[in-house]
Amino acid sequence: MPAFDPRKDAYAVLGAHPDSTPEEIEAAYRQAARTWHPDKSPAPDAADRFREVCEAAEILREPSTRRDYDLERRRFYGAPPRDPQTGRPQAKRPREPVAYAPIPAKPVWLEREVRIVRDSVIFPVEPHSKQFLGELAAALSVTSLIAAIVTGELLYAVLAILGYAIHRVHAKPPEQARIAWAKLTPGQKLAEYSALDQRAGLFTRYEVPYTQLHVGLTELRRGVRLELRGFPGGPLILHRRIKLHEEAQKFGREFGRWLGVPFVTT
Repeated sequence: MPAFDPRKDAYAVLGAHPDSTPEEIEAAYRQAARTWHPDKSPAPDAADRFREVCEAAEILREPSTRRDYDLERRRFYGAPPRDPQTGRPQAKRPREPVAYAPIPAKPVWLEREVRIVRDSVIFPVEPHSKQFLGELAAALSVTSLIAAIVTGELLYAVLAILGYAIHRVHAKPPEQARIAWAKLTPGQKLAEYSALDQRAGLFTRYEVPYTQLHVGLTELRRGVRLELRGFPGGPLILHRRIKLHEEAQKFGREFGRWLGVPFVTT
């Protein structure tokens, strides 16, 4: 058996725990194989990832090879710290990686543009149209008020009052923070997001328990909206309008498997 390579940890490649049973290893292999099969994944490195998945499964399926692999793995993480490339001693002991679920390219039906950074997905969030109108009205009100004071024109004063009225109608309550972006990493305990702090007027980074997130459906007059719920600032819209309810459920289950969040239909 070749020397243990921490950059290609078989358990991390399959998204399995070192204490997994053979049945769990097999289930993790099937899931990873479906994820990275070149015929199903549009990712440019799908073939390389799929080959790594097959090699990891070949090691962990056979009890004898898995026993030898576990021995080498424990020896690496428990031995005196050395650089895996140069063999020289390291300043710190190597940390055992957390098993993760590999993330393929985003589903084609996702309405929002997302960025995949290593094993995380970042969702940019668009401001709500009503809030955007309220912010625009507030800017108009302030500008018109300054112009009215400087020039003394009544028209600017009327525009300032009108802008303030529109701003009040469309203003969000202070307890409802607006999300700017959200970052999800399968296998982690917390998801990160950035929301507007109403007191400071600045976007601040927060965290929310990953177990709190789920995919849900919202019934519309003509179709269904698919959402990722659980954020204090409101849900992320994954698809604004899906005509068929069965298709929406299919997309919801697909997204749940994609990021490891449950799909809740009620």
